[in-house]
Amino acid sequence: MTLDTEVSASSRTNAPPDSLEVKVHAIHSNTENGGTSWVVRVAGDVDWGTAGLLHAQIDGLLSSVHPARLILDLAGVNHVDSSGIGVLLRCLRDANRESVPFVISGLNGALRRMLERTQLDTLLDIRANVADALRG
Repeated sequence: MTLDTEVSASSRTNAPPDSLEVKVHAIHSNTENGGTSWVVRVAGDVDWGTAGLLHAQIDGLLSSVHPARLILDLAGVNHVDSSGIGVLLRCLRDANRESVPFVISGLNGALRRMLERTQLDTLLDIRANVADALRG
């Protein structure tokens, strides 16, 4: 994996400091189609107040860039409610529609257990960290 270029875009709602921060990075890596993987790093809470922001960022990325792989890094996420789970599934649907592999990484224990209990872990490609996700 090589990091040739990093493009960042941050969004922060006008909510309290524990809201949501989204950073988008282009990572040039050795993928089958030679394209660029994009990592969306999320920090804060993904809930009814912030889920729309996350979906808008990912939807915009999928429609404008068409990455070789889209990795959603949730290592900085403290809490995900049902709205956040809904956004994960909408992002998966949107990525599938664009034929872009969608990978989630960096889950905390509570979120991992929630996805396992609901069997959503069988639908999502979950990796331990971004490095594992980039290896594909």
